[in-house]
Amino acid sequence: MPPVGEISCIDVFLKYILEELANLTVIPPRYNCSKQERLAIDKLKKDRSITIKPSDKGGNMVVMDTEAYKEMCLTILKDSSGYEVLSQDPTLKCRNTLERLLVGARNNRLITKDEFDYLLPSHTHFGYILLFAKGPQGVVTSEGSLYCFRGG
Repeated sequence: MPPVGEISCIDVFLKYILEELANLTVIPPRYNCSKQERLAIDKLKKDRSITIKPSDKGGNMVVMDTEAYKEMCLTILKDSSGYEVLSQDPTLKCRNTLERLLVGARNNRLITKDEFDYLLPSHTHFGYILLFAKGPQGVVTSEGSLYCFRGG
């Protein structure tokens, strides 16, 4: 949070935002299906023998046997025209660069320790592959190997 009292426009903005946040009300979710249908969906989500994913078009959902889905994922990942095995985790380099920048910002008192702790991830997460959907380039994992999507 910026220091209060140093810049009047920030003080006005901060006061406005805090008032707006204080006036927020929680609206309970509205469902477009019955309680019985929601319970059935929850039961399907817990079933590890099936995998439920969005389709790439039309907003539909696809239900597949989990083993068949895993096999399909591995087949796609092994296609060297779309993916390559990486020799190291590229997220570590990004994290180190981010940490260097944040340390500089903290040392120059541009951010607080709490902001530093919030902005610097304590550990890295690998990306996920989402089949049936086209997306930006990213890193995915499969059986301990790192893959990089070539885009396209």
